[in-house]
Amino acid sequence: MPMSAFAAQSLDDELIQYVNSSDEEESKPQPTLGMSASTSTPTVSRPLTRNPSVSGNLVQLMAIHTSNFHVTDENVIFGDEYVIFGLKAHENLIVRGQYKLVIQRGALLVNNDLYHADPRQIQIVAPMTGALPVLQPAQVVDMSQVTDDRNKENEHLFSSDYKTVVKLYNFFTGLERIGTMYPPLKNIFVDQTPSDEPKSAFDLALESYSFIPILENKTFAFSSSNGLIIPKPWEMFVNNMVEIIKCQHKTGYEAVSADPPRILIIGSKNSGKSTLLSLLVNSIVYQNLKGEELDEYPLSVLDVDPGQPIFSSPTCISLGYMSRLAHPPLYGGFSAINTEYEDNFTLSERFLGTYSPSQNPELYKTAIESLYREYNRSQKPEGCPLVINTPGWIKGYGLELLSHLTALVRPTHLVYLSNNFSQGIHTQGSDFEHLNMLSFDNYINLPGTYSTGKYSAPQIRTFKTLSYFHKQLARVHGLRYCFDPLVAAAPYEVSYMSDDPKDEKPSALYLGVTAVLVLNAEHNDDIAYHRHLKEILETSIVGMIAIDEDLYQNEMKQYVVHAEGENTPNLLPMEAFAKLDYERCKFLGLALIHSFSKTKPELRMYTPVDTAKISVYLKATASRLVLMRGDLETPISELTPKVIVDNYKYHRKEKFKPKEIVLPYVSLKLGPKKSGVGGVWRVRRNVMRRGQQ
Repeated sequence: MPMSAFAAQSLDDELIQYVNSSDEEESKPQPTLGMSASTSTPTVSRPLTRNPSVSGNLVQLMAIHTSNFHVTDENVIFGDEYVIFGLKAHENLIVRGQYKLVIQRGALLVNNDLYHADPRQIQIVAPMTGALPVLQPAQVVDMSQVTDDRNKENEHLFSSDYKTVVKLYNFFTGLERIGTMYPPLKNIFVDQTPSDEPKSAFDLALESYSFIPILENKTFAFSSSNGLIIPKPWEMFVNNMVEIIKCQHKTGYEAVSADPPRILIIGSKNSGKSTLLSLLVNSIVYQNLKGEELDEYPLSVLDVDPGQPIFSSPTCISLGYMSRLAHPPLYGGFSAINTEYEDNFTLSERFLGTYSPSQNPELYKTAIESLYREYNRSQKPEGCPLVINTPGWIKGYGLELLSHLTALVRPTHLVYLSNNFSQGIHTQGSDFEHLNMLSFDNYINLPGTYSTGKYSAPQIRTFKTLSYFHKQLARVHGLRYCFDPLVAAAPYEVSYMSDDPKDEKPSALYLGVTAVLVLNAEHNDDIAYHRHLKEILETSIVGMIAIDEDLYQNEMKQYVVHAEGENTPNLLPMEAFAKLDYERCKFLGLALIHSFSKTKPELRMYTPVDTAKISVYLKATASRLVLMRGDLETPISELTPKVIVDNYKYHRKEKFKPKEIVLPYVSLKLGPKKSGVGGVWRVRRNVMRRGQQ
């Protein structure tokens, strides 16, 4: 029977106790690449229909906070697991939460994505981390694609008063319970805040559903909600790109594979890059534009924003390759690959271990170059268009990184989300000076959204980290999450190599952890640093990397630092990291280190990755498993889950002795009264003081 994390902790380790440190991370000067701005003027080699010029005024995107849909006795039908809405022309419906959308009559625009009535269910996961999708009735483009579902229940909604009928099913993925672990996110899908306001019958009826429409009479509760009516400039650009892709495919396979579109979106933070990219991806992969299916047109996404990734794991960048059924549509800035779609979606990732490219710019550039070579090798020959998501860092050193990226990719279409739509490449001003450093064929200036979301960047990072670690593996359940505390379950026990690697038999393939590498570490004495390696790794999140055996033996093994008699994992210093070749290694996933055994070379860890697949991969490819520790923040709620803390408070209140309550990573010892800290819990921070939130 597997033991719990608490049992594992108590077998051979004492309760970990420590005090908080008030030391703050020192600011570091910005690194320099030693590269100068390109003096060449960007060339426009392809004509592109440009947006209508706007003289001197910023084009405002139509952000709406509530639906203009009005509830009546006949336009809403409640079922046990669904709600049916009858939409009139010019009405819209903003829905937050998780739901499966079925169009029963007519056609529907979801942002710019056109769907016709048919029985298929469209899975939508729309948290409050981004712009919410807006459901709008649309004109039917092709009646041959319409399969209306008229029945006794909804028959009255097929009158001339209504244009579109939609049916929203419950879709409880488990994500709605994330607030049980991290209370700031409890309202990220539906509002769970207690209120003394009287509730209408309509409000009470909606309490059992996984979604909730945002209506006009609820502005007080949803003042931070944002739906987005796609503006004409964005719509023109997206439709233009879809037409370009279609036309290139019609001209012949060879013409497309020679130079498929490469679309790079740039803009400052909160400018709407993720929203525009999601719109573009949905339109290319899902859209039935003008009645013509785009099933045969796959798409690649180069996601190079480690701080706010769309597809990538936290602190990773990636190259994704998808087809029509690769994933649910992207709405609300959240991407979750449904396990039933995994066979149609491939994701190649590079672990950076940091939220900002500035921490290790050379590693960032090397990782991007590796991913782009992979695109050129395996996806470009298929004529696969490439869409590139970038960080919101477009000035100073960030501009130098963008210059490097555009020189590498040479985008056919550079999209700049401007805060002044009247400025662009053809006018004088700061925008022109910045863009003149970049390489591209076509330039498109679009208005940015520049709205401040309800949740901060650290909260969104916590959301994505918790989502990553609590996703379930079972394919039969589709998209599922479980937010029971990790530390309440049994961790995996993994052996690691602590012997001198020189004594290892050449023919032996070690399937445990061969060595550990700490990224961005500032240490001069590897031996002294090595003695604290366990403390550095404990409670931290690491990347699991499979490294080619020949690469390890010939390039990296010579640098391994071994501590004689210390029972400590072998350490790969930064000199060995310089030998890392991304083409000869594979990112396997993230893991949270729970603890180390004191009696044998074993560590305990949690990971959502199927460990059986890891073993199979290591054997099949003759690879070594190396753990890389970066700056990825461990959510404090993983170390002291709310449910366990509440249980502890209850026992304290009921006068149980504190020693009867055992919590990993938390000291229950009271501090000196004169210190003023009293019974404040002192949650452990790792030695580097950068790995916790």
